[in-house]
Amino acid sequence: MNQISVARPKPKRRVSPKFEFTLNELITEVAPDKNKVFSLNEEIVNQKYTKISGIMEWLSGDGGGITYFEGQEKQIFANWLDNQTLEIRHEKGLFFTKRDEECSFRGDKVTIKYIED
Repeated sequence: MNQISVARPKPKRRVSPKFEFTLNELITEVAPDKNKVFSLNEEIVNQKYTKISGIMEWLSGDGGGITYFEGQEKQIFANWLDNQTLEIRHEKGLFFTKRDEECSFRGDKVTIKYIED
């Protein structure tokens, strides 16, 4: 029995998939005390819409996501009622995957009120 011997080709180099993240700012509301900012952003990964994220950030360097929902071109508005109260108005039937009603950093507590219009 004869075997045919063939040189093995060089293995293909592994290439990690390209990851492109884009953040489109939709709303930015600075609190009256100018210590914190609420922003609503559209997140796009590899040119595909993923979600809308609402982020509370303190200017001293902390913060995080307080609200997430899916659906482009939804009606949503935000405004500060005072230094500790943020009002988020949104259209009926909007499905939130995260909906925090309060957040805080170093004793600065913020209450978030969601109002369906």
